[in-house]
Amino acid sequence: MRSIAKWALASALAATPLALHAQDARHAAVDAVEAPITADLNGRVSSNLGTIQDQNAQAEADYAARMQAYENADAAHSQAQTRYAYQRQAYDRAMRDWRAQVAACQDGYRSACDAPPPDPADY
Repeated sequence: MRSIAKWALASALAATPLALHAQDARHAAVDAVEAPITADLNGRVSSNLGTIQDQNAQAEADYAARMQAYENADAAHSQAQTRYAYQRQAYDRAMRDWRAQVAACQDGYRSACDAPPPDPADY
C-alpha cells in the first residue's frame, strides 16, 4: 500500500513543472489584461484610505471633545447638587431655629419675639 502512495506522490511531483509552466503562461496572459485595472483600483483605494484616515481622526477628535464637554457638564451638575444639598441643610437648620424662636416667643420670652428670624445664609 505504501509503495502505491509513494508512486502516486512521485508521479504528481514529476508532472508539477509542466503544470506550473502552463499555469504561468495563463497567469501572464491574465496579468497582462488585469494588471492595469488592478493598479488603478489599488491607486483609488490608496487615495481613499488617506481620506478615510483623516475622517476617522476628525471623528475621534470630535468624540473626545464631546466626552470632555459631557464630563465638564457632569462635574458642574455634581457641584450644583452638592451646593443644593448644602443650601437645603442650611434652610432646614434655619427653619428649626425659627420654630424654636416662635415657641419661645409664645412661651413669653420677649427677646425671642424681638429677635430677627434666622437667616439660612448664616448656617
